[in-house]
Amino acid sequence: MSQVATTLDKAEVLCGGWSPFRSVTEQDLGVFKAATKHLLGVDYTPLLVSTQVVAGMNYHFKCDAIIPTLGTSTNEAIVTIYQPLSGEPRVSNISIEHPPVEHEQFLVGGWSQWKLIDDESQAIFNKALSGLIGIDYTPIEVSEQVVAGMNYKFKCDAQVVSPGAQPYKAMVQIHVGLAKDGIPAVPVLTDIQSFAKNE
Repeated sequence: MSQVATTLDKAEVLCGGWSPFRSVTEQDLGVFKAATKHLLGVDYTPLLVSTQVVAGMNYHFKCDAIIPTLGTSTNEAIVTIYQPLSGEPRVSNISIEHPPVEHEQFLVGGWSQWKLIDDESQAIFNKALSGLIGIDYTPIEVSEQVVAGMNYKFKCDAQVVSPGAQPYKAMVQIHVGLAKDGIPAVPVLTDIQSFAKNE
């Protein structure tokens, strides 16, 4: 289950978990359309939605995904959208469920291969986690995804700042929006998940 921060022996530290999937309301649909209006090449139809309260709201939309140029075959997709407390909603992740290999390169939302942290990705990580206290995160590898801006997934070593706390592994996701008027967007922390060491 996704959450803002977890330890291996506690379900939640900072924010709430995801709600069960439910039908999409007109308000949900408005968020979806506003966030995906710039996506081209794939038609996404939201079917169900799950929400998570963070500093704003996260949405998981279960969708049918169709690539018009490749016919009418349908793929299942999860489109994750982040709605900040102020400002426009934005796509923070797209995952395609079991895409056909011959179509995979056409689907919006593919992640790059994992690579070691460089100075640029470290700076993005530091800015997004600035002010986050209670757990130390050390990024090891990063994967990138082009959306309306850029998403980053960081594999991290994590440890609660407490005597005797055991280290664990975590996945930190960060979104960097498009620059406006030549001013770079501020990196935003969108999700943190813990995972087993052998994953």
